[in-house]
Amino acid sequence: MEFSNHQPSAILQPYIDSYSTMDINWDTLTQPFRKWRLIPFGKPSLLFIFGDPHQYRIGSSDAPAAFTTKAFIVGQLKGPVWLEFSGHTKMLKVQFKPSGLRHFIKQDISEFTNKACIGLWSVFGYAANFLYEQLQEFPEMTCSVLNAFFEKRLLPPLHQTDHINYAIAVFEKSMGNLTITDVRSQLPFSERHLERIFKKHVGLTPNEYRKLIRLNHAFRYLDKYPGTSFTSLSHTIGYYDQAHFAHDFKQFAGSRPSQLRSLGSDELFVTNGNCFTGNFIKAV
Repeated sequence: MEFSNHQPSAILQPYIDSYSTMDINWDTLTQPFRKWRLIPFGKPSLLFIFGDPHQYRIGSSDAPAAFTTKAFIVGQLKGPVWLEFSGHTKMLKVQFKPSGLRHFIKQDISEFTNKACIGLWSVFGYAANFLYEQLQEFPEMTCSVLNAFFEKRLLPPLHQTDHINYAIAVFEKSMGNLTITDVRSQLPFSERHLERIFKKHVGLTPNEYRKLIRLNHAFRYLDKYPGTSFTSLSHTIGYYDQAHFAHDFKQFAGSRPSQLRSLGSDELFVTNGNCFTGNFIKAV
């Protein structure tokens, strides 16, 4: 099992968080977590598969399964995606910032929302084939190949980017506890306009994004304090009551909070680079 993480070039860092690789031979692991539940965390991704493809399900663990393609975009998600691995996984991931993907394509990012396997060829055409071949043939040059590809496609500065990034930063700093009205009051336009441009550039509404910030804070808090009651947790992360917290949690995580601890340790919960078992003991 091998993992690596690399930074993009300086010019790309405002738009891309990282390049990371994963190499796992599942047959050699003593305790393989072959089933992952990907929890939304507010950032789109681009993945390249060089080993065996994996299966994915959207909406529920019982939904029909499909196999990934060799190179695909994972858009902003509003609910969990279940992943199942086998054989030998060799994967490369480009992790964009919340609004980062919009700086390389002219499409409205909301067109990709809740889609877990958008073929890269449908977005970049023949260039996607050439990129895949380069990455496969010259793995030691992964960072330079990716940097060259994205730097060439970086769009001119987009209108209102600063306002969108400011709203994102405010939501993250407050861990999702500021209201849309609070954030809008710090910007020179209406709440309706904020929602429209946020959805176009990020793929989510401001309210959906701030709820994801809260949810991910909840996972980190439960990992640090696994014995925390859900009533206490709901107040800690800014909910008025446990019922509203449980509603949002089920929407984005696919289960009520109380169900997760009964799921056992055969399923891995993955969100924003962090991995947790059902009883919220950090796994990796």
